[in-house]
Amino acid sequence: MGMPVTVNFELREELLKLVPTLSLCYQCGTCSTYCPITDESYNIRLIVKKAQLGVVDPKDFKVIWDCVTCGTCQALCPNNVEIVNLVEVIRTMAMKSKVFPTKINEILWKIYENQNPWGGYTVTDKRRFLAQFSGLINNENPDVVIYPCCLSVGDPRLQRHIKALIRVLTKAGLKVGMYTGLSCCGDIILHTGNKAFYEEYTAKLRDSIMSSVKAPIIVTLSPHCEYALKKYLKGVRVVHYVELLDELIRSGKLKIDKKVDITVTYHDPCYLSKHQRIIEEPRRVITSIPGVRLVEMAHSREKSLCCGAGGGGGIALETRVSTELSKRRLKEAVDTGASVVLTACTYCFRMLEDANKVMRTSLKVMDLVEFLDSVMGD
Repeated sequence: MGMPVTVNFELREELLKLVPTLSLCYQCGTCSTYCPITDESYNIRLIVKKAQLGVVDPKDFKVIWDCVTCGTCQALCPNNVEIVNLVEVIRTMAMKSKVFPTKINEILWKIYENQNPWGGYTVTDKRRFLAQFSGLINNENPDVVIYPCCLSVGDPRLQRHIKALIRVLTKAGLKVGMYTGLSCCGDIILHTGNKAFYEEYTAKLRDSIMSSVKAPIIVTLSPHCEYALKKYLKGVRVVHYVELLDELIRSGKLKIDKKVDITVTYHDPCYLSKHQRIIEEPRRVITSIPGVRLVEMAHSREKSLCCGAGGGGGIALETRVSTELSKRRLKEAVDTGASVVLTACTYCFRMLEDANKVMRTSLKVMDLVEFLDSVMGD
């Protein structure tokens, strides 16, 4: 017989108010079976059970930071329990109890002081970043406005993806603008559970975006930006570029005439596939390119394996699991026999590219829009 558990009814009620679906868990174990990081120290099924009884303790506050919020557990849960929401609620409790990795404090301060978690971009850095796009964008009367992921401000490789997106959308006859505030979307603050700072930060950002964007559509390169912006922007449509490209190709506004002979595989970003169910759109874009063969990895769609960055925590915190996950994922891509692995996320691209530098595979890592742009040529 195990030890008897004393239920903390007060905490139980509080958690059920914040995560009403918590009561629907019947401990089938699907979540911990498919969780990419389940081991002796982290078991999401056990954490859910403890939350149902209100017996969450400091030990859980410690391990809760291992979760990459990839959402596999939630996407596959037969009762749609909002497990990621629960993780974020427990992280908020951990923050209040001051049990969190010191790196989180550094990241949040960077966002507070510089509007981005990656370091102190100076005004000159931002000016240099924007200067590259001056001839390409039209901020007078744009049809769509690009919201660049703040990670791209210091990364020339990611800047090439933005240029590719501008070129492709321009070929489809759209006037393309860009949000020049260059602020982090706040996604990382949300997943690290600092609710008060999140509310304060996003209120300011919302006002800045709404006062400067003069287009009905905001398009993002990062699924994290789309996920975050959708939460607090009203009166403007926020889409990830794969949704927009899919619409443009299907309506005949974007035509791909050139034929290429190539086999590719596609890595589903968690915040597109699991969190927003955007699964078929990127595949339709890929297969609309004449001559391209798409082969799937062992884990794809809702069962896709996280690149390790997760909700920003993995890429920023460099957690114990993040680098292992990216290598595991790249190995799956190699096993397909494809020559290119495509993704549609700034974090995923960065994680897979870094893993590729270490593993030295024969694969090429590319963002889907960069691939499309290279196929279309001039």
